[in-house]
Amino acid sequence: MDRKTRKRIEGKMRAGEYARPKDVVCAAVISLLARETAAAFGARDTERLLAEGEESLRKYGTLDAMEALRGRRQRPAQIG
Repeated sequence: MDRKTRKRIEGKMRAGEYARPKDVVCAAVISLLARETAAAFGARDTERLLAEGEESLRKYGTLDAMEALRGRRQRPAQIG
């Protein structure tokens, strides 16, 4: 690892953003993978997903946050 990268990692740790160098590297890899995944979506994909979401809102409306949380917590129990 070059000196500039090591200094950046040390700076993140000094700022209290991360506890260990490993944490900085893991966050960087996760960020890179997320960026690559987002780049894989084209404009048409984004438009299609937005249209599907809007249609779902028209069809079913919105869901209360607490109701959604309860449903999310119950789902693993149903699968398992």
